[in-house]
Amino acid sequence: MHDLFEARNVWEGGATGSWWIHQSAHTPDELKALLDRVERRLENLRDFLLPENWIREKRRLEALGLKPPLYRAQRGPCTFACSIYGAENCCFSISTILA
Repeated sequence: MHDLFEARNVWEGGATGSWWIHQSAHTPDELKALLDRVERRLENLRDFLLPENWIREKRRLEALGLKPPLYRAQRGPCTFACSIYGAENCCFSISTILA
């Protein structure tokens, strides 16, 4: 998901740390442009996410008795939105919508 939303995913905190997604949009205009790019990527998500040789690699793994790993470590939608756009920006956007 961080790749889709053009955010850096950085390990922070040494051996006991965790992955942190860094903000990729800082203004409403940047967010709008980012969401437009994400929407275009969603038109052909497989091509964006998977390498060109995906079918061959998947068959190779399966021949070895291995299954490709599943993506399971996603934050919830509000936490992810705060990572991408910033907590304050998200709160201001929500308060504008609710006003």
